[in-house]
Amino acid sequence: MSVELRTSEIPTSDEQSVWDFDAIFSNWQFLAAVAWQGYLSDGPGVVVVSVADECADVGYMSGALPTGYGVLVEQYDPRKQIVVVVRHDGSERTYVLNGFPTPRDCFVAGAAPMTDLSVYCVPVGRWPH
Repeated sequence: MSVELRTSEIPTSDEQSVWDFDAIFSNWQFLAAVAWQGYLSDGPGVVVVSVADECADVGYMSGALPTGYGVLVEQYDPRKQIVVVVRHDGSERTYVLNGFPTPRDCFVAGAAPMTDLSVYCVPVGRWPH
């Protein structure tokens, strides 16, 4: 698997964002499959990653979204991109990312059965806290 990051700005001076990017792309196939499954079943939305002490819980949110998410969801292309909200200790950061394989391809390639889980725990070592 290869992942391409295509975003106009990567805040490399921001250590938390760098950690988030590393974790997102370490778990790209799963997160992209969650995004595609959510898109198919519930429409455009965001993958929400809540980082805790032991793991990061992953879910999908669509429908009436907060304004900040809604604007991004209106503009993203679910065939190529995912919108990811990463929550850390009461704060959150939102990213719109392109990756390869595409969200649909990740879903078809076998990550689909895992997306039936309402909560998925990414091991703490894969998502810095």
